[in-house]
Amino acid sequence: MRGRFITRARRHNRFVALNCAAVPAALLESELFGHERGTFTGAVAQTIGRFQLADRGTLFLDEIGDLPLELQPKLLRVLQEREFERLGSGRTQQVDVRVIAATNQDLPRMVREGKFRADLYYRLNVFPMELPPLRDRRQDIPALVDHFVQKFAERHRKQIDDVPASLIEALTEYDWPGNIRELQNFIERSVIRSTGNTLRSLARELIRSIPEGSSSGTLMEAERSHILAALEGAKWMVGGRNGAAARLGLPRTTLIAKMEKLGTIRPRRDPGGQAGNGKVYEFPASGAGEIEREKVTGAIPIATERALWLLRVKSVGWRRPRSFLFHAQPLQLRLGPALLFVLETTMNDVLTAGQILLDRQTDAYWRVTFDCPPLNIFGPANIPQLEKVVSAIESDGKVKVVVFDSAVEGFFITHYDFLAKPEDSTKFPAGRTGLQPLPDMLVRLSRAPVVSIALIRGRATGVGSELALACDMRFASREKAILSQWEVGAGLVPGGGPMARLPRLIGRGRALGVLLGADDIDGELAEMCGYVNRSLPDADLDSFVDQLARRIAGFHRQALAETKRLVNLSSLPPDSEIEPEWGAFMASLGRTASQRRLKQLMDRGFHRPGDVGNRLGYHVGKLAE
Repeated sequence: MRGRFITRARRHNRFVALNCAAVPAALLESELFGHERGTFTGAVAQTIGRFQLADRGTLFLDEIGDLPLELQPKLLRVLQEREFERLGSGRTQQVDVRVIAATNQDLPRMVREGKFRADLYYRLNVFPMELPPLRDRRQDIPALVDHFVQKFAERHRKQIDDVPASLIEALTEYDWPGNIRELQNFIERSVIRSTGNTLRSLARELIRSIPEGSSSGTLMEAERSHILAALEGAKWMVGGRNGAAARLGLPRTTLIAKMEKLGTIRPRRDPGGQAGNGKVYEFPASGAGEIEREKVTGAIPIATERALWLLRVKSVGWRRPRSFLFHAQPLQLRLGPALLFVLETTMNDVLTAGQILLDRQTDAYWRVTFDCPPLNIFGPANIPQLEKVVSAIESDGKVKVVVFDSAVEGFFITHYDFLAKPEDSTKFPAGRTGLQPLPDMLVRLSRAPVVSIALIRGRATGVGSELALACDMRFASREKAILSQWEVGAGLVPGGGPMARLPRLIGRGRALGVLLGADDIDGELAEMCGYVNRSLPDADLDSFVDQLARRIAGFHRQALAETKRLVNLSSLPPDSEIEPEWGAFMASLGRTASQRRLKQLMDRGFHRPGDVGNRLGYHVGKLAE
């Protein structure tokens, strides 16, 4: 598509692309037009914007429908007048740029709804082209398959010479509701799981999800139908090897988030049906409640249509609580005789329910995944889980490298759980170093004779940033990573060691800029100031970290441990510098001013999915106004 648009007059000049949906709204203006040094916290040098980079060339604005309304007049001006000013500068810059815009949204409808400016729409709508979905150009699928096989075989260092004809036929017949991206991910998954020179056929994972005659529906309706078909095929089991998430090739938490967004729930059963012979329990809108020693079944029909909550239920014979989705206001469960359940949830449990998973890829290479949907908030319940992980890393004699990542889309690890009772955070004894549990575990991780790597996709704020700093290396998604120590903006003092670690890593001035500015820092800027080792394109991040970890896992363990120990001697802060930070955090948490600011954040939607969680730096800045 790019090649068709780059005509002879500009084909030898620069092509610059920007995904408007991948850049935080607060930083998008700087990305487009650039900024001067000192314009905002973290602006350590003059930065050229995408328009100036593309001068006399072409600028591709992907997902233009996600451009914030307040930025649309500025884009309109540069399109019409071919001039703009950098942030923090009064000098007008002249540019000659061809602009190509793309979106999967219905812009005319957005104009009618007031979500997109009409004048900008008509200014962009010079030569519109509609790219048909993949299901309407099935003849292209074999060529696309060959291209993706070659691309991913080279990336994963494999030799694949043959693609079974039966697989090509299955791929051609499939409807591809996720279009090119779904096909691309399917081929990469097949390449990864292939062991010989023939591409492994995973055709059984394809689910024909769009019924005949449904092609006129919206993308959201197609996605809902696709998910419903997978859920029904898995008998409404979300997780597990045979669950809907595995059928769709998605993490369980991502599927749950999509179900919540699309309002996908299990159809109600008839009261006189199989599940209608038991007792009906009703719970308040908060989602809190308790079932005391009643014999009930696991058949749980949903009888409401409001916001989704996560219900944590445990039963005799289950190793750990199982999770169910339910709607609130109020919740009714119709249950019959069979098993003993104890409902152990409060609203706070709903927000922090989850676990830290340890996956031994090999004896030498481990992965630790934070799976605490929906926001990956770290709370008192996670302290024993992380303690077990760190202890295992310290005591195992074979592990050489550990990668920390997240199963929650959009969030690496976020802040501490501010809804937890103070006594829940202070009840734990001091750790092995004599420090409080969280800083103790982070210090031990830094000193362990094992290489630790943080794979940062999504928000690493507060505790997430502190864990990343405790790791030996940090690699971030250029488009999706956000790092910050936001606490000062809410009247708090960070407690996990960043004041001791950050100055050694990036220097005193930049460390104070991060800590006192309390703003969001994207992956590219984090790389510039040394906050992370590298930021990589999101599509390359997983394979890069995996290859690096496997490379390190092949080295001699004693050489790795000795090298790290000697580096630690000259770079890690002593415990005496980290110890005061947790006490300062707990003291600041009790101050009236901090409680007032936290309440303002809560009123805005803090601690819940939404804009505050996605743009915490912006909302913290608003508290000062």
